Amino acid sequence: MIDTNIVVSAALGGRTRPVIVDVGARRRLLISIDAMTEAMLVASRLSGDAPSAPGNVASVLELIDIVGSGFYESRLERAQDMLRNAQASRNGSA
Repeated sequence: MIDTNIVVSAALGGRTRPVIVDVGARRRLLISIDAMTEAMLVASRLSGDAPSAPGNVASVLELIDIVGSGFYESRLERAQDMLRNAQASRNGSA
């Protein structure tokens, strides 16, 4: 899952965008509807200082599949079960 900060960074011209393009060519990139909404909100707040931010965020989001919570809720439950049932670590942590 891609988070809001990564999308905004890529939209503002950081080194993140080429990485998203590269990884997106090899793997499916996902973002939640909530994170997508937040990224658009952040971009609109930045539009005074960075007028191209909303359009740039929209173009970055075109590279990422937007998924609803139903997509990852079952995966989250499975991950929680796996962690709960995993053997204890040998590095001294509880």
